Amino acid sequence: MLVEGFAPRFPAPPRPGARDRQSTEVHRQFRFVRGLSLRSVFMEVGASDCPVARHAAGHVERAYAAGSPERVLEPGHPAPNLVPVLSDGVDIPVPEAAVDAAFSSQLIERLHPRDVLGHLQSVRRALRRGGRYFCVTSHRYCAPLQAPAGAYRFAAEALRELLAEAGFRRIRFYARIGGIYAEVPYWTLRALEALLGVLPSRLREPLAGSRLARAVLGLYVEAIK
Repeated sequence: MLVEGFAPRFPAPPRPGARDRQSTEVHRQFRFVRGLSLRSVFMEVGASDCPVARHAAGHVERAYAAGSPERVLEPGHPAPNLVPVLSDGVDIPVPEAAVDAAFSSQLIERLHPRDVLGHLQSVRRALRRGGRYFCVTSHRYCAPLQAPAGAYRFAAEALRELLAEAGFRRIRFYARIGGIYAEVPYWTLRALEALLGVLPSRLREPLAGSRLARAVLGLYVEAIK
């Protein structure tokens, strides 16, 4: 379940230029999802207004938007192959082994910590063998300033262990610079985490807030069933 106070915040009417910026960000997020074709099935989990699923619907056979009832049930979904699914982020009622690629962004930190493993297991259940989960979350050292109080933030090690416990057989981490993603060796992340962990906060915070650190400590994770 979502932690109290973490209900998805739906956007107000966009300011001038905001819609273009959102569209650019959706395109950049969709680039992270690899290996799709016109015959693929895509799923976005925890999508308040399902922007990536909406975009994906034009590139795949079917796109599931598993999110909150208020947005999933809104009229006007533009594509007939966009399938709304009511989900709290843990229970994801889509057919078993039906999805080629799943995606979430800034979702798992909004779940209660004890529900994260259940979420990962539900995503894995929905994926076909060889299917991929592309998960975006903020690193514990790079949390946005506007993050809700009490939000749980992950380090690479903890997230990797949870994904392995959920049954994913291969886990990869990526850095993002603009709309470009490059795989980062796990040991590099661990070394950076270790360095930041021993620094006093007055040194750690500006270093973790640098553009380079944020590019590496996104976290952008690909987990393969």
